[in-house]
Amino acid sequence: MDQLIAWLSRLFSSWKCWIVVAPWDVVVRIRLGKLAFSLRPGLHFRLPFVDEMTIVNTRLRIESTPPVTKNNGHTSKSRVISAVVGFRIVDPLKAMLKYSAPGAAVLAYVQALVSQFHQAEACLTNARREFEPNGIALEYIYFREDVEVRTYRLLQ
Repeated sequence: MDQLIAWLSRLFSSWKCWIVVAPWDVVVRIRLGKLAFSLRPGLHFRLPFVDEMTIVNTRLRIESTPPVTKNNGHTSKSRVISAVVGFRIVDPLKAMLKYSAPGAAVLAYVQALVSQFHQAEACLTNARREFEPNGIALEYIYFREDVEVRTYRLLQ
């Protein structure tokens, strides 16, 4: 019964001729799969079954990367590092045209940078160079865990 109610609500919402955009959101409207527009906050009219509307939140997002283990080469010590990333989508149209999942793309790229660089500032500079031309502004990158561990091999 719940599935029927959910299906009916989706059906009736697709017939709706308007959309109200919240102040912290931007809507990307795609008309007939060809024309894409950004719609700012307020009331906007839409053509049912012709316009596809995607709501994008433009507020600051704070997410963390999974931990990365870096070996120090010849020693038995390793470093475990994870990062906290603060970013916002400033131009949803550019971000949607470039990435299918912008948040996941930011986290994956920063995780790769964490394994490459030892400083958060270097990671932030390189990540900004990649994402700012594509509508995503990175506010900060902090290393959350930066611990050195020693590994032992146990022989049987």
